[in-house]
Amino acid sequence: MNNFVLYSLYFIYSAFFLNKHRRIIKGKILYQKEHENIANYLENTYIKKYFENKLDNIQIKKTRNINGKKIIWQFWYQGIDNAPCIIKKCFKSVQKYKG
Repeated sequence: MNNFVLYSLYFIYSAFFLNKHRRIIKGKILYQKEHENIANYLENTYIKKYFENKLDNIQIKKTRNINGKKIIWQFWYQGIDNAPCIIKKCFKSVQKYKG
């Protein structure tokens, strides 16, 4: 859904919903747009460069051939060694249950 449609829906529904509900809807719209921006940034900055072997200052452990497979990307910008305990646990959980 493009932004114009999302914002149009928000303004239409704002006449019918309480402030609390309007904030929730607006938050979801803004979250969706921000998520798209972050995904585009990561793709252009890291993922494309990874597949072109142009990542100079980042060490990525390449474990196996991933062509044609579903991929779970995990990324902690400050480095996993500097991540909070909960983030480390999440990374370990994904590794354990990835299938």
